[in-house]
Amino acid sequence: MRRSDWMSILILTALACPPARAQPPAYPTETMGCAAQEMQLFYHYLKPDPDPGLKERTLTCSGAKSVVRMPPFLPAALPKMAEHKVWRDPEEGDLSEAQLWQAPPAILYEFLDLAKQAFPKGASAAASAPFNQEKEYHDILLRYKMSLDRIRRSKLEDSLDYRGAALLAAFNRALEPLDAVVDALPAGDGEAFRKAAAAAAGDARDAFALLFAAPPAVTAAAPAYTPKPRVAPGYRGFSLPLPGHQLAFIKPGQWVDVLVTFEALMKSGAKEKVTATILQNVLVIDALRPEQTDGRGALLLMLNPNEAQYAALSVLQGEVRVTARAAGDREMHPMEMASLRKLFK
Repeated sequence: MRRSDWMSILILTALACPPARAQPPAYPTETMGCAAQEMQLFYHYLKPDPDPGLKERTLTCSGAKSVVRMPPFLPAALPKMAEHKVWRDPEEGDLSEAQLWQAPPAILYEFLDLAKQAFPKGASAAASAPFNQEKEYHDILLRYKMSLDRIRRSKLEDSLDYRGAALLAAFNRALEPLDAVVDALPAGDGEAFRKAAAAAAGDARDAFALLFAAPPAVTAAAPAYTPKPRVAPGYRGFSLPLPGHQLAFIKPGQWVDVLVTFEALMKSGAKEKVTATILQNVLVIDALRPEQTDGRGALLLMLNPNEAQYAALSVLQGEVRVTARAAGDREMHPMEMASLRKLFK
């Protein structure tokens, strides 16, 4: 048979039998299962009275069993960490150094447990996809970022026998894939979701490994990743018009309070100019700045439906201003209306 005849047969065979498509990696990945176990162990290590069984625990990861022993520095460090109160929360009360470090692994475990249930084998795309759980993932992202902000503001870089800065950096790296998970949901991008979930698991495992590594020689401040500001499910994007000078130092991702100054009708029948804080702790989604500070711009705020109504009423009622909050400050305070009469009383 001539060479040209052989080539014709090979070409026809290739056309008739196209090469099999490469199968996507199994989901959930083995890394996700390993990370979930390690985050659970991390959390329990920092309980005030850890279970004696934690000193030596057998974990099954990627089909292999391994014995994990509690880091030797922890038993001596834990009592002081549990007694050291470093954060006051209006709802949770005084939180200890140990409790602040428990939060990131606990939230990552919650995320991994939820993400592992996405796309189960044999389920239809509509039933298995996590795209109807956007609210849950967005809430996880916000709580995780808040947990890292608390650690950073409490200056715990030397915590955990000088591993704090390295641990904070490792936990911070997980913010980016968690952000990508939330991005993938409204887009319906299952591949991006799976990839980001696996990446977050890898970052969680890196953090766990640092507990067993020697503390770094230099403790440097961990860089902070800022998730993309976006409107969470159940909330509204409200455009608040403001003068340009009010927008000069406001950036997307910041949290602000909203104040309105208006003329109030007093019991005496007289009118008096007052200022009231109508909204506290609202997220800036975007900022539209004018070219000149004497021009007009706007902030896009994330408000719940009730808050959006009050914001709309305030714009019509009087002069609206915003005040920027410090990074990580999410506390709410009862506020009385301010007036010049009270000031000079």
